[in-house]
Amino acid sequence: MNYSSYQLTHPDFTELEIPEYTAYKLRLVTPDIKYAKKSLDWVSDKEVGKYMGADFSRVSLTGEEERLKEILNNTDAFNWIIECDGEAVGNINLSEIRESSEEFGFRAGKLNYLIGDKKLWGKGITSAAVGKVLNWAFDIAKFEVIKSRVLPQNKGSAAVLLKTGFEEYDREDYDGPDVGVPTWYVAYKLTKDDWRNAVLALSVNFLV
Repeated sequence: MNYSSYQLTHPDFTELEIPEYTAYKLRLVTPDIKYAKKSLDWVSDKEVGKYMGADFSRVSLTGEEERLKEILNNTDAFNWIIECDGEAVGNINLSEIRESSEEFGFRAGKLNYLIGDKKLWGKGITSAAVGKVLNWAFDIAKFEVIKSRVLPQNKGSAAVLLKTGFEEYDREDYDGPDVGVPTWYVAYKLTKDDWRNAVLALSVNFLV
């Protein structure tokens, strides 16, 4: 599916450039079935999917193609492929919009993200992508709250959320595959007002 077709079923969707990230050229682009082989490589790596809360034990190319078709047809979510120097390296999305909006009483969504190329871990790519999606969500798509949840063992993902202004607000039962230790989800949220205050504070600190 091309950009125009996806935008027809996902109003406000746009591909996003991240020029402020200078180590590589980062873009958030429209999902497509052509990325199935690349995403299969990611989910086939046990280290990549270890704390994602999904069962990746029996993945296949056909299964990934079907999953991407479902993503393209899901009007309750916005999805992007993360491109680094023209290569797909991960994905990011806002999902479960109806359910999240019911939870908070405002337009809300659940943030999820994955960098599948382990060579790029720790390079700030996730934080850059999250920041760009938050800007889009609050400034263009009229979201009032964004939530996310991570396993407590996933220190890197929690650090991304805290760095971008999220605050812990709840714990949720874990319903994913066995990760070898008792666990739960730590739930985080970020409101539009808190995001704007954080952006303003960063701007002021930069000018001082």
